[in-house]
Amino acid sequence: MPKNLKPALLLTRLFIAYFMLMWALDRFSDAEHAENVANKFYKVGDLSLSAVPPQAIGVFLLVVIFAFVIGLKKRISYGLVMVIHGLGTLFTIKHLVPFSDSFTLIFLAALPTLGAMILLFILRREDTILSLKGKWS
Repeated sequence: MPKNLKPALLLTRLFIAYFMLMWALDRFSDAEHAENVANKFYKVGDLSLSAVPPQAIGVFLLVVIFAFVIGLKKRISYGLVMVIHGLGTLFTIKHLVPFSDSFTLIFLAALPTLGAMILLFILRREDTILSLKGKWS
């Protein structure tokens, strides 16, 4: 195993946590913005995440992010981070199709982010710097 893998995994985990933290904090600092985003992008038929109070989603996200950043129950916390972002990316897939009317360049950032999350999930056992170990991993 390359000796620089573990620091790279730590940096990836911290950057992903920061990325997710901004979305969690948005639920508290600008709940109206969070509701508007949910209404616009996260719908399945008549169901929308806007039915759930933004602060409740924010608390859930903060708990997941905290567990993720300290490496608690990695299969669960890393998996949840990956699935949450993966679903968000899936919901916005029409914005990722080049040359379509709804294509939005900024949404492309979701793809390498998702790739980093998948990679970190796969390599979670190697991600040990500043991470809980043992039965809690």
